[in-house]
Amino acid sequence: MKMNNKKCTLAKDFIESNSIPIPESGCWIWEACEDHGRISFLGQNVLLDSLVFEAFKGPIPNDKIVTHQCHVDGCVNPVHLRLLNIRINKKDKVKQHL
Repeated sequence: MKMNNKKCTLAKDFIESNSIPIPESGCWIWEACEDHGRISFLGQNVLLDSLVFEAFKGPIPNDKIVTHQCHVDGCVNPVHLRLLNIRINKKDKVKQHL
């Protein structure tokens, strides 16, 4: 989703008002995490992690995906999100399960 300043502001407000901060971990847990992280925002079906990243950090290059540094499902804290290419993400997931 291409984000102009108005969409970024709306997205930030939407994300902050629908997540619960967890002080112990720093995670912001999305209250209604359903459909494998897909949500409806401004009439579009989008990936929640991508929406958060774009709203708080900027565009996502085509060869990258958004991943969680905290590995907590439902976390939408932009500080916990990073961009990786698919190969690195697959290796990271394998390491987490060892």
